[in-house]
Amino acid sequence: PRAGLGCDPKPGLSTVGPDDGLQIKTGAASPLLPPLLLLLMVLCLLDGARRCHFLRARALASTMGKKWLPLESNPEVMADFAHALGLPTEIGFHDIFGFEPDLLAMVPQPTHAILLLFPITEASEKARLEHASTRNDDDAASDLVSPGVWFTRQTIDRKS
Repeated sequence: PRAGLGCDPKPGLSTVGPDDGLQIKTGAASPLLPPLLLLLMVLCLLDGARRCHFLRARALASTMGKKWLPLESNPEVMADFAHALGLPTEIGFHDIFGFEPDLLAMVPQPTHAILLLFPITEASEKARLEHASTRNDDDAASDLVSPGVWFTRQTIDRKS
């Protein structure tokens, strides 16, 4: 990895690309890898996290069996999971009860990331598509989002 990341290369790890500095364990990928990486990428934005914690957890996740780990939107469960993957115990999770200023004031600071967990339903997809179809260029320019915001859909294979 690049200097200053706080990680040393480990045997059995290889660099993914010339510029990204990411490492993965060689071998077959687990179907759990994408959802775990979603969580880990967000967690690595939190204060105190280093890229090497992400890399170690990524290597661990890539060697896991084909079973789904049930996660819930619970700060204690999320913290236990993150710490089991090797992230520092200084990383914490807290409930956010709303985005009004008085409710956000209850969230410990500094806050570096927010996990939003919600089901994607037919109704929510219909509303999203309707909203997207009514937007114009002026709307898009007025609500530019920071390049640090990252979104992904996490799905599970219900056939397994």
